[in-house]
Amino acid sequence: MIFSPTQIKTLLSKYGVRPSKSLGQNFLIDQNILEKIIEASSIKKTETILEVGPGLGTLTQELAKNASRVIAVEKDSTMCEILKETLANYKNIEVINANILQTPGVCKENYKVVANIPYYLTSPLIRLFRGRNSARIYGFNGPKRSGPKNYGKTSRNEPSGCVCAILCGCQN
Repeated sequence: MIFSPTQIKTLLSKYGVRPSKSLGQNFLIDQNILEKIIEASSIKKTETILEVGPGLGTLTQELAKNASRVIAVEKDSTMCEILKETLANYKNIEVINANILQTPGVCKENYKVVANIPYYLTSPLIRLFRGRNSARIYGFNGPKRSGPKNYGKTSRNEPSGCVCAILCGCQN
């Protein structure tokens, strides 16, 4: 379910929080981007999905409808509380309050990483999963850049053992 900007403000206000710039928190409000991420990820009902930074759970809900299991890793403990509310109806989602860069072994099985993450985290996340044959990475939403390059070195060179897809850009 896509939350409207008004619903997002209401939900954040209920928990007494604001989006954190330091965590790059931006919330998915565009149904078209959500659909592109789901479509490009080619999720099978038998797959486990690792979502990094689920925020309010918009993408998480769609992942849960399409996969057998979703492991959502959220660094912000208040967002984890919000996720308990927004994901209460989904029994195939596990929310873990952790920094994915400090807990890379959170998922022990074969999985896909599907995320709508902040641009600053894209390269570190790709490097984290480089060489892991069980990891396939899909659905990053990086910002548009002016100039000749629209990506960083890591995102344009597919790392060994990873499939990376930067689906769409957004204005900063």
